[in-house]
Amino acid sequence: MTPLKVLALATSLGLCACATSRIPIDQAASTPAARVHLAQVSLEAAPDRGQIVITRDAGFRGAACTTHILVDGILAAELRPAEKVSLYLAAGTHVVGAEPDLWLCRGSLKELTVAVRPGEQLAFRYGYGPIFRGPLFEAVADARN
Repeated sequence: MTPLKVLALATSLGLCACATSRIPIDQAASTPAARVHLAQVSLEAAPDRGQIVITRDAGFRGAACTTHILVDGILAAELRPAEKVSLYLAAGTHVVGAEPDLWLCRGSLKELTVAVRPGEQLAFRYGYGPIFRGPLFEAVADARN
């Protein structure tokens, strides 16, 4: 086998194992306010709002890409690896979505319909599975983890 083929094989095998890993919410860095865009969300609690926390997994895969977080189809925030954003939404039904911002980060928009209740906290994670699977966006059972 030529050195170029060995390098190509080693790179391919390495990429197959680079799924991201979930991190606890309390270990994720907060997204800077400059990357929170949507006017109808708040970064502070209010009696008529519920909280959603979205955490981006840590890891190498997708590290070059920022993840766009959308609320009701409008860009709300931009997450980088190992970051979280806490948004306070008006009570009611909302569509929360996530998608990579660059073409090189494989994946398309993933959306979840959520029922936001005043005073309630909902948590979600965004990450990447093995190389041949696209990104995942899912609810987290325990908002503290």
